[in-house]
Amino acid sequence: MPVWSLSCFYVRKGYRRKGVTAALIAAALKAAKGAKAPALEAYPLDADKTPSASGTAYLTTFARAGFRTVARHVPPRPIMRHDLRTIER
Repeated sequence: MPVWSLSCFYVRKGYRRKGVTAALIAAALKAAKGAKAPALEAYPLDADKTPSASGTAYLTTFARAGFRTVARHVPPRPIMRHDLRTIER
């Protein structure tokens, strides 16, 4: 399936843990939906599987936004997808 991708986020120190990433994800979903993209995919970090810091956001943030894990080629890096075809337009 052709998908749009969110590959990276950078939130400046001091603004982290304040909902900025969630707002960026929501805006990306809105833009993708408006452009009639069939799905939006992301490649976050699963903090339960590694102590590394994330520049791509965390699995839990995407899960709260409705993304589901569709593959996991490397344990700490799931491929998550939000199917936009099932959302009311």
